[in-house]
Amino acid sequence: MAFRGAVVGQTGGRPARTSLVNSPPLSVPPEVTTVADDEVVIFDGSDIRRYTELVPGTELNLDGVVVRTLDRPAGELLCRFATVNDVHFGETLCGLLEEFDVGPVLEV
Repeated sequence: MAFRGAVVGQTGGRPARTSLVNSPPLSVPPEVTTVADDEVVIFDGSDIRRYTELVPGTELNLDGVVVRTLDRPAGELLCRFATVNDVHFGETLCGLLEEFDVGPVLEV
């Protein structure tokens, strides 16, 4: 399920940007990417931590990241769906598909 829950708090913070010459690697805090009623997924650098079979509607401290699972809706589970988003950072054109005339092409 896509991230819809609220992150209650997170330990640490992003360091200020400084010169990268002769600097140690930047430390990035863990990032919550998925919250469901029974599951939380956290990315920590290249490490992916998936917590499953959690209690719905509960605030948890998962390795220093405080998050609350979603309340479980009443009623029978009828379906599940997923969304996908594709961001192209640095692109200057949007909507251009060679050999197809599908709509407007936007340019920055």
